[in-house]
Amino acid sequence: MSPKSPDFDWVSARNTCTANRVFNKLRELVRRDVETRNGQTERQHLSYSASPPGTDPPWIAVRRDCNGTTCSVQFRLVEGVIRVCSEKLDPPVGFDVQVRMNDDGECVCFIGDKQRLPWQILHRALDDLLFGHFRI
Repeated sequence: MSPKSPDFDWVSARNTCTANRVFNKLRELVRRDVETRNGQTERQHLSYSASPPGTDPPWIAVRRDCNGTTCSVQFRLVEGVIRVCSEKLDPPVGFDVQVRMNDDGECVCFIGDKQRLPWQILHRALDDLLFGHFRI
């Protein structure tokens, strides 16, 4: 049944629309992006790590050498919000991703009041880390 149907089962749709589900999708996409970027450079300069299943709160981290120090971007699932922040990255990265169902019955992500697709979230979080002008 489509979301526009008068009988749309919004309760079931909302039940599957969770930050945990989006976080797991981002985990797959971050791993892919790190592997892709490492394949585009002469040496693998990015590292990917993620919390083992069952860790609370779950996390994802991407690290690289930034002119002699390690900088990173982390994704953490905290109380139904995906929190993105950086360490030792200039300019710093920091924002929260909210997950909710929109009026069309779609599960969507928001940064502030703007709807974002998963690739847009990752671009905002990882662009400077993956493409910044650091010694690699």
